[in-house]
Amino acid sequence: MNTQIFSQILGPTIFIISIITVLQSQNSDETRKSIEDHASMQLTASLVPLMIGVIILCSIKSISNTTDHLVYGLGMLFLISGLFRLFFTSSWIQLIKKVGNTLYTKSLGSAMILYSAILTYYGFINF
Repeated sequence: MNTQIFSQILGPTIFIISIITVLQSQNSDETRKSIEDHASMQLTASLVPLMIGVIILCSIKSISNTTDHLVYGLGMLFLISGLFRLFFTSSWIQLIKKVGNTLYTKSLGSAMILYSAILTYYGFINF
């Protein structure tokens, strides 16, 4: 599959999710506690980004332009995040305990808004 199609789909999707994350950042503590308390949530939060990363990386045939680099970077981010969460679960739980506050959530959400806007732009620029 073409990376431009991925960026046309993933860009707006991540943009919407990021806006909701920034607007609903006060719920981050409840989400963090839910993940800490349930092993099934930890496994789900590990496997979903891992599978998304593998799917994105397997679909890229070659890296030749900016869109390919953006989608490849996103795939690597998902893959590494999923692997870290899967193999170092206790470290990941300790990390989200330390940084799971509203300011961190808003900062990360804002960065993802910027990244997804750029991804969407490059996805539709040559369409």
